[in-house]
Amino acid sequence: PAERDRLINQGHLSELERLPPMEALPVYSAFVHPAAPIGIPVLDQKLDSTGRANFNHTGYLQIHRIYTQDAKHLLLRHPAAFGKSLLTAVFTYFLPTGDFPFFEENRGHIHTLDRWVNILAFGQLREAPRVDLRALWAGGASIWSFVLYTGSFLMFGLPALFAYGCKTLWTALRQPRWRTPQNALLAFMLLNIAMLTTVVTLFSSFENNRYRLTIDGFFVILAAMAVKPWIPNRARRSRMNREVSIPEPEREMAEVS
Repeated sequence: PAERDRLINQGHLSELERLPPMEALPVYSAFVHPAAPIGIPVLDQKLDSTGRANFNHTGYLQIHRIYTQDAKHLLLRHPAAFGKSLLTAVFTYFLPTGDFPFFEENRGHIHTLDRWVNILAFGQLREAPRVDLRALWAGGASIWSFVLYTGSFLMFGLPALFAYGCKTLWTALRQPRWRTPQNALLAFMLLNIAMLTTVVTLFSSFENNRYRLTIDGFFVILAAMAVKPWIPNRARRSRMNREVSIPEPEREMAEVS
């Protein structure tokens, strides 16, 4: 807060930064100029049907422009701040999907089950509220110590699965018959993983594990592809055994036919 106030007093940031984000439009009345209604309720109404802030209101676009100017200043003059945000984004990307502040009340009722799932399925060996994690970060804790607080299995496994998928696709595309539905599906999955991961890492640092949920199914498919060659195939073994039991001349005739 002290650094923010100093930058505001020096004229580098807008007074808007003193206000909390994601509030109802009247909170930002000093920064929003009234505009003529468009005639589309979802763009004109300041509150939605439940009485909550309607973030689709066009007035928020005026606030967006101010935030954009402040972000440009910070990015150019304080790039280390953006670098720290990227580290935070990576940390939250690999968190277990259910480790989210808005779920705390529900998670409290199944805490033991939730912890075991996060440990065994995601590799989250330690758990702490995000406020405590920010305090650890501000206190100078080692960056590697935070691996224990996120999904360590995901942190190492997801990049490995993505690399495996890229290698598999590259190998397949070098074959004469590369135009197959399987290759198209694999390319689609890898493109979505790359696009979503890049966007949320660059522009978000809070809900990245929730965004990752939409592509977790693709990682499951890649994992199945990776382990499939190592799983014994009963049908293949049965066919091989039958071929061994058939005399050589009869097998050759069967192959010709």
